[in-house]
Amino acid sequence: MEAIAVCVMDAPTAKEAWDDPKAVSRKTNVIVAAKTTAKQGELVAALQKKRGTTSEIVAIEGLDVFHDTTRGLFVGQTDDGTIIAGVNRDTFAKSVQGGGDYRVPADAAVSVLFPRETVTYVIERFADPAAKTLASDVERSAIVFDSKAKQLALRVDMPDHTRAAELGGLFKARLETWKTQPPADPIEARFAMLLRDGTVGYEDDVLVLTVPVTDDQIEATMKNLAQPFTAAPPSGV
Repeated sequence: MEAIAVCVMDAPTAKEAWDDPKAVSRKTNVIVAAKTTAKQGELVAALQKKRGTTSEIVAIEGLDVFHDTTRGLFVGQTDDGTIIAGVNRDTFAKSVQGGGDYRVPADAAVSVLFPRETVTYVIERFADPAAKTLASDVERSAIVFDSKAKQLALRVDMPDHTRAAELGGLFKARLETWKTQPPADPIEARFAMLLRDGTVGYEDDVLVLTVPVTDDQIEATMKNLAQPFTAAPPSGV
């Protein structure tokens, strides 16, 4: 395994997931692409041997693709050994065709791309008069862990540098407030703990909030970052 990318194309709303937890697996359309050193066809053959009568081999975009008929899973390998797996045949076919080059911002990095609502939910909790306007300007956000620099970075894409700087100012003020007045709200308290050593920077129209981490902290940190969003109310993220 050399690199991996996970893309959620569609997912149930927070309310749907809240009312029916099984909707998450039933309605979520996910594609996983993994660059490997394996030869084309090796994984497909191994999967078919393992799953036997609950699987079949189907042709998609010129590839022999493993189809787990009980789980609705498609798995194939391109000629360079890249593994593609998905739960929707049409989306799988589009992934094989290619949809542009995606690179994380650093070597040896893990990047998790969030929908814009994830960060807008956090910003709006600041209860600042400018927060709601800035939250509506967020274009996308990502968490990036750089194992070389030992840093975890929250990257927020804004329409221009001016609004990125305004949002940066909002985060700076909040970080200073948290140092002297720890928040009582449990969700904000978790963010205050994670971001206590954070610094604010910019890459043109991208706000970059960077936090130093150690190797043994990264797993716990990623889990902690996910908790506020998975615990959001039905009307939240």
